[in-house]
Amino acid sequence: MERVDKRIRNERLTEVLARAELLHRTDFASKADDVEREIPSKIADLYTQLLEQADEFQLKVAEPREDEEHHTWSICFTDAQGATRCIDWNLALER
Repeated sequence: MERVDKRIRNERLTEVLARAELLHRTDFASKADDVEREIPSKIADLYTQLLEQADEFQLKVAEPREDEEHHTWSICFTDAQGATRCIDWNLALER
């Protein structure tokens, strides 16, 4: 998780991500037969939690979005320094 913390730059937020258990590509992916491309449940839960703690972490959280090419979802946020960071499959690979 040290590499994740270096990318996110917020130790408490890194702990939240660890508890979210986003470990597999399927945690970020839409179902293959899902025509409307529903947000995966773990991503939706994390999004809700980030919204609830946005003031505490000093974040502006954007809506989850889908990468059309890879059919994976991500949540991006802007931190107190104005940097945009994303929680996505690539970040999960860093652990």
